[in-house]
Amino acid sequence: MAAPQSSSSSVKSQYHHFIPQFILRNYAHVRSPKRRGRGKWHSSGEALHVIDLSSDNPELVESPVRRTFGLTDMYRDFARVSDQQYLEKELSKLEGNAARIIVGIRKAFESGHQDVWIKRHERDSLRKFLFIMKYRGKGFHKRFVGDGMKGYVEDDKELFLKYMREKGFKKPVDVWYHSIKTILELKMDLQGNWVKKLLDGIYRDDAMWFIMHTEFMYLSLCTPSEADTEFLLTENCYNVFEGPQTILRDPKTGQSRFVSWTNFHEFSPISPKLLMVLRSFILPNPEEDKNEGIRKWRENIYKMALGPHANPRAANSILADLPIHKPRNSYSSVSSQGIELLEGEDGSRRSNHRFCFPFFKISTEQTNKINTIFLDNAYRYQTVAFTSRPALKATLEYYLTLPPSQGFKKVGGETNDVQLSYLLKLEKILRKLGSNKKLVYQLRSAELTDDVIFEFMGDMLTKNLPEQPTEFMQLYMKLGGNAETLAKDLDQTRRMINLRIQIDVCTQGLREIKRQDIREKLRDHFCQLVPPRRLWLYLKQIRLMSLKGPASLQTELDQEYGDGPEDIIVKGRLLSFPLIKVAYPF
Repeated sequence: MAAPQSSSSSVKSQYHHFIPQFILRNYAHVRSPKRRGRGKWHSSGEALHVIDLSSDNPELVESPVRRTFGLTDMYRDFARVSDQQYLEKELSKLEGNAARIIVGIRKAFESGHQDVWIKRHERDSLRKFLFIMKYRGKGFHKRFVGDGMKGYVEDDKELFLKYMREKGFKKPVDVWYHSIKTILELKMDLQGNWVKKLLDGIYRDDAMWFIMHTEFMYLSLCTPSEADTEFLLTENCYNVFEGPQTILRDPKTGQSRFVSWTNFHEFSPISPKLLMVLRSFILPNPEEDKNEGIRKWRENIYKMALGPHANPRAANSILADLPIHKPRNSYSSVSSQGIELLEGEDGSRRSNHRFCFPFFKISTEQTNKINTIFLDNAYRYQTVAFTSRPALKATLEYYLTLPPSQGFKKVGGETNDVQLSYLLKLEKILRKLGSNKKLVYQLRSAELTDDVIFEFMGDMLTKNLPEQPTEFMQLYMKLGGNAETLAKDLDQTRRMINLRIQIDVCTQGLREIKRQDIREKLRDHFCQLVPPRRLWLYLKQIRLMSLKGPASLQTELDQEYGDGPEDIIVKGRLLSFPLIKVAYPF
């Protein structure tokens, strides 16, 4: 007799926290039982002070730790016949490991120590935990949980659905669960073999994101310098970043999408008084930049990262003045010449290496800026946790009265604008806290769609190009391009270049043979998916960069490029994958 099949209805539902309870308890207090009417009582236990934004009349309330910052069955895999809660169990293991490390950090801080030492494997576990905290969040749950392939509407829809079809995934959420599970099981070996394993094992964009998150940013610990300030806790504070963003909004549909963004800082609150900050390697580092080669390399990467923005000169970090630096370690020292390896060290990663993290004191202004980033990104969520009403009042006053010139609190012109509604709710909370400060915000300007912008640029190119096409344009047109397509092709080429640079940066430290293998996989990916005319532009830019550093396709279309192998291939009508592999074994 066949065994009866398990059904989803027979599996008990669970409340899954996307912010672990060991962190929530650092914000919690023990509440006493209170009568709530008709003989009923609020139960005692650990609770959070929160702003409840779920209704038009926001409230300052208490919320139990066990039922806050989570969703029912958030990580439950309904597609499995058995053990549908396996992912939550695996997440709990990572949380347990991270909790031991973070509790040690918090205890050192609360004991008055100036810094804390952790081992390499502990640091790696912590970095994995920080990425998972971002990737497991409520926003990503919303992104992946939908009605099959049709329910996925993100910017990478075409590539993502292609990946689903190739790998046999039925729903986007299956990809999400698979990626979380693969990352949780990933062994970050000293030789860096995990990089290729991850790239082969999950959706490539998310794999690159993990690699950049763990290898392209460094960790620091920050605390407010003043006793009356604290870090807030929002539903998505682990998912936000600080850095410039270029967004295109369609005035007809109201839909918007990111065209480019640069991630300078990410955040992970431990307690109201302690925050983990990740800083991008592309920001200046005075200790390392004493080496002229490193300084120039960093400046080039910085310029390339800001190039895709609408206004690169204004694309700066508002937290560049944070008084932080890379952790000290047991294998190098800082000298007047820069970073130097200690005797017996050869630059390879070793399991016995240790890292020293100072507790950096940051100003009230810097703390307010970080809380402003949290609040400005929380308009689609319902809960904000705090511990001190005076600190909350001061933070809300700072945020709500911040001048429009600072770039925050941009709202649409509609009366039902989601962000405006959110800001008005926070203003009501400010009134309940006894403040008469008034909300200041800015109306979002009508932004053009990609199609309108590229149509305009194409029209301008058509009007300004010479009657007789240059050799550059002749070759470009031979590959199917014209003046109308050039602007968009240049934009896409710039994105391809940026991806290539990011890969080179985040694979530094790996053996060159592995780095070359990753480059070749990217090349193969481009050769198979990218239109020939864009591939030609990309190859031309790669060649020039190898000769004289970053160039500008927009300003050097003909004068600077000259003939190259890519032109010979086009002239001979031989733009093919095998020949490109020979001409450009990059």
